[in-house]
Amino acid sequence: MIPPRMRLADIAEIAGVSTATVSRVFNSKPGVAEATRASVLAAMETLGYPRPHPSARV
Repeated sequence: MIPPRMRLADIAEIAGVSTATVSRVFNSKPGVAEATRASVLAAMETLGYPRPHPSARV
């Protein structure tokens, strides 16, 4: 059985932020408070989503 796909919306719902904020965290963009960034990363961990790797964005 194939597990369901995880969406940005799933992470955003758990973290209590918008999908745009999750995208900013994924892409290491400025304009995200450190506490919010930590909340998004914690939601990713809760859902078992791998953290984005910095070298993946070349």
